[in-house]
Amino acid sequence: MKQNTYKKLLSNSKTIVLLVTMILFAVGASGQKKSRSYLKFNYFKGSNGSKTLVAELKTKFDGKFVPVENAPLEIFIKTDSSDVQLSEVKTNYQGKAEFHITDSLNLKSDTSGIYYFALVFDGNDTLKAKSTELEMQDVEMNLKLDVIDSVKTITLEAYSIKGDNEKEALNELEITFYVQRLFSLLPIGKSELEDGACTLEFPTDLPGDSAGNVLIYAKIEDSDEYGNVEKKSTIDWGIPVKLLENNYDPFSGGSFMLFMFISIILILVIVFVLNKKMGKAETK
Repeated sequence: MKQNTYKKLLSNSKTIVLLVTMILFAVGASGQKKSRSYLKFNYFKGSNGSKTLVAELKTKFDGKFVPVENAPLEIFIKTDSSDVQLSEVKTNYQGKAEFHITDSLNLKSDTSGIYYFALVFDGNDTLKAKSTELEMQDVEMNLKLDVIDSVKTITLEAYSIKGDNEKEALNELEITFYVQRLFSLLPIGKSELEDGACTLEFPTDLPGDSAGNVLIYAKIEDSDEYGNVEKKSTIDWGIPVKLLENNYDPFSGGSFMLFMFISIILILVIVFVLNKKMGKAETK
């Protein structure tokens, strides 16, 4: 009888210890400090009319921002009645993910033409949950390149699109103009929209390709209302640039490389002569 009672007590004790262990583990796990998440949400409209939502997720490690890879992000469009999920995307090695807005989605704006989007990260074992929102109104831009009174002139027209597809001229919005270079864009000036239009005189000293062609960009950048919108066009306003055959020596790599080659040979000869003299001095 005593032995059975002892076994029951032992069994109950093991059960209590197991429950206490599970509770302590759960408390410890819930008390684990998670890192803060940082979300960015941007809108880009390309020159061909393509529309893209770009999400970016980062966190801080050792005081530096680092991208979060392979994290699931949910994208919603917000309406008066509900939030409709458009997609779930995963971040790449740069912590970024893209969602392309197509006409087939038939997204609806409010009466003023504004679209409301939301980006949600639910968090994980090491990162806190985070969400952010984005408001965007569609913009139509037209880029015109004309010679006016012998001056090469860039003209940009820009209109916001209302809910009923009516156009409204934009005002007091800065446009930045660029020319495509080999590896980057070269800014050539800024102008502010007035009654839906602005102009900029094209520089007279910019080189182009062999035919003088240059690729010109007009951009709305990081606008709170319109996001990032660009329009581009090519024209032969640059200075034609041709590579001369005698500018490059395929054997030596050019005059500078030839100088380097001769210098290295001279250094090797000097070192050889000095070593030989030092060797003869040691033998004496």
